[in-house]
Amino acid sequence: MTCSLRAGQTMLESSVSVSDVTEVMLRLTRAFGLQHCEVSITLNTITVCDLPLDEPPVTMVKVVDISEPQLDRLAAIETVTNQVEQGELGLEAAYDRIGEIEHSEVPYPAWLTFLATLLSVAGWVVFAGGGLVAAAAGIGGALVMYPLVRWVGRFHLPVLVGTFIGGMVVVLVPNAFLAAGVGIALVPAVIGGLYPLLPGGALVASVIDGLSGAPISSLAKGLQAAVVALVLGLGVATAQALTRYLELEGDTNDVTVPFAGLLVATAVAIGALAVARGMTVSALLPTTALAVGAWLLVYFAPTRGIGGNAATAAAAGAIGLGGQLLARLQRMPGTIYTTSAVYVLVPGTAIYLAMTGFALGDSEVASQELFNALRTATAIAGGIAVGVGLGRSVPAPRPRVSLFGRTRSRPR
Repeated sequence: MTCSLRAGQTMLESSVSVSDVTEVMLRLTRAFGLQHCEVSITLNTITVCDLPLDEPPVTMVKVVDISEPQLDRLAAIETVTNQVEQGELGLEAAYDRIGEIEHSEVPYPAWLTFLATLLSVAGWVVFAGGGLVAAAAGIGGALVMYPLVRWVGRFHLPVLVGTFIGGMVVVLVPNAFLAAGVGIALVPAVIGGLYPLLPGGALVASVIDGLSGAPISSLAKGLQAAVVALVLGLGVATAQALTRYLELEGDTNDVTVPFAGLLVATAVAIGALAVARGMTVSALLPTTALAVGAWLLVYFAPTRGIGGNAATAAAAGAIGLGGQLLARLQRMPGTIYTTSAVYVLVPGTAIYLAMTGFALGDSEVASQELFNALRTATAIAGGIAVGVGLGRSVPAPRPRVSLFGRTRSRPR
């Protein structure tokens, strides 16, 4: 039970869906012979109870501090679970291995992780319609923001304080470029810096929890996503008001990014973001391909007469379904793929324009853009719910069996 509880704690710390954590914990307890265990997860509290037929029940409770996703740990916990089920790891070995995972560092060097973060910001800037100069401004904002947020974190302040500061820096640095006489595409430069800060993972986890019959956790994660977006928007609005007060103005230099540039930018943005969050190498290419495919669906939808929200819902459904199928093929949690790929659908432009409108006092434009953002978010949530539901209905292959001296895998 302790081994299962530590595995669940490691997973829940990355803010994954409750259903994924519950499934892994039950797989571990059953593999070790506890057939009457029950798992209950409410918000950040895990409860596991063993109900043997001829002995008193045993209950264990753990409160978890939820933080940023660490995709390598999710993959490692899945690997341990598979090895336990196949009899390759005993109880003590599995317990020690989970302890190592719980205290493990990121799988990539610090310089590579930071470089991936900068590349991701540059990719998002180009993805939003900016050129190379705007990408440089976005990278400049990231170079200021991430060390500053890390420094603020040393004072043990709430995480939302760092989110607010990040929203301000993302706006102020590109405006400083304009004030210095450097013509850049201002809106894409700001939007590109905002993308890594948007709560896409919490939104996906909220949808999956609701689909899995965990309404309290679903509402909590949905509220978490809304609060993060609100605080980020307040940071953007505050920075916009500050730039007007300081009269940091300049001429924007709008550019047109060709299709090939957008395609490459999408792949770079998603792949680099996944590396920055510790995704394993084997899952990088499938995740990037899944995101690019979803983006292509939205990009070419108008030429087929498909509306924007319908295309977004269809692309989100493809991400949800594809994430579940990839999880079956590579034996990893579907959250690894879905929470990264969904960022190509997040309405970053609408969120930025809404916050800018509120900062400038144009409530009509701000309300319209906020409504567009909420409508897109609803389409994403609905599409992912349908895709994940379809993916989970696909039968999983049965465990390997020995047949005539050869090892095969029988489909259901």
